[in-house]
Amino acid sequence: MSQITFSVPRAFSTNYDIQLIGYDQSSFQPKNLKFLSPTKQVRHEEEAALIGFEAKLGHTSLHFTEPRTAISKRVMLVGLGDTKKLNSESLKKALVAAFNKAKKEKAQQLFLSFDFFRGEAPSISAYEFGRLVAETATVINYELNHRKTELGGYKPSPKFERVDVCISTFDDLQALENGLQAGATIGEAVNLAKNLVNEPAGNMTPQALIDQAREIADASDGAIELRVYAQTELESMKAGAFLSVAKGSADIEPPALITLNYTPKDARPGIKLAEIGKSITFDSGGLNVKPSSSMRDMKGDMAGGAAVLGAIKVIAALKLPIAVQAILAATPNMISSKATKPGDIVTSMQGRSIEIDNTDAEGRMTLADGIEFARLNGATHIVDIATLTGAIFYALGPDIAGVFGNNEELTDLVLKAGKATGERSWQLPCFDGFEKANETPMADLKNSGGGFGGGASTAATFVLTFARETPAVHMDIANVSMKQQMATGYGVRTLVEVARQLSQA
Repeated sequence: MSQITFSVPRAFSTNYDIQLIGYDQSSFQPKNLKFLSPTKQVRHEEEAALIGFEAKLGHTSLHFTEPRTAISKRVMLVGLGDTKKLNSESLKKALVAAFNKAKKEKAQQLFLSFDFFRGEAPSISAYEFGRLVAETATVINYELNHRKTELGGYKPSPKFERVDVCISTFDDLQALENGLQAGATIGEAVNLAKNLVNEPAGNMTPQALIDQAREIADASDGAIELRVYAQTELESMKAGAFLSVAKGSADIEPPALITLNYTPKDARPGIKLAEIGKSITFDSGGLNVKPSSSMRDMKGDMAGGAAVLGAIKVIAALKLPIAVQAILAATPNMISSKATKPGDIVTSMQGRSIEIDNTDAEGRMTLADGIEFARLNGATHIVDIATLTGAIFYALGPDIAGVFGNNEELTDLVLKAGKATGERSWQLPCFDGFEKANETPMADLKNSGGGFGGGASTAATFVLTFARETPAVHMDIANVSMKQQMATGYGVRTLVEVARQLSQA
């Protein structure tokens, strides 16, 4: 992945491709002098006004400068709307618009000033500004890990190489630099999650997830400990729910329970967060086989696991003072003569018996054992993230993930984390009657709500049953994990922010 150099220069260069300048909508006046070069800046403002630029949030206007006197070849005016109302969410919208425009213009060297983007919004700190700049630029700089070749006509497009940010207050300089570093780390982790999800399922096997987890652990300078439980160990642990999903492919692609443990010396006492990601490396539906139209994107059924891997990498890099365990129950869900059959009854790690009503309701089976594993290993808080149900799309549309919880405080924390990081989510109900959909005369519960309705809620109720009294939140991201057959990296930022907030007393 292409990395960008972010810095706070002590001296200005004169070879930037584009200089970005934020403008307040209410005070945008073409006749006013606002920046370094009076005559030229007035001209840029007048030109922008003539073509309809009003500094509305997310609007941009690009102009050429005098090469001999300007610090950049072009200047981009970026609308911030009313900066008195500017917050992290709206500032990010402006930065997304600006960086997307810059990328379209094939810019590689960018310059912007904190002072000309904050405006009258004191709530935007230097750290937060740096984080948003670096995270946004890094994510927009992402290139799909495709297999296109020069022989087929592929020509790589220019990428951002350098982004410099200046600030007028020396006291905030270090905070700005720290924010840039944190934002770049988060952005790279989001891009990592995208790469894992976008990888063809023939390559992204349970072993490939193990290899990626090992790479993350090895790069953490001892901060992360990797432990992988193979099939024989899972059998000893009586992980019958997880292993029932793996039966159809275990001979070729053995299942693995992958755990990464981050336990810093300054961890907040009494808190251990488990982040569990659904990691079905390909979902055929099992013997309840999916229609072909629904199977195309099933390489992305491990998007929850990818988000968890990205998050634990960031949590360790930022040295957050909280113990975190990342858990991935990795396996395909395939068809074979050994595959689990509808009507089979299995016993989970927790000891609950489960009737297999539908083999395509496999993710909740792996999560059931993942949650029990987390409990047995001392988790005080559990957040699972999964591409679990098609029903979530019909409930919330394509842009908002579903959040379900058994604990109001933790549920609110997850929702606030999503809002703070720009990953939208909404709470939906569970339990309150939905448990009836999972009842069966044959076992303690069945793995599908069938025609009960509220499929996302019945699935969440099933999953959270295994958390028992432990505070737990389930995130259904089946509707937001991919857009137009490409991964979004959704969840990395929310999971990191949950850990950050829990780490604070």
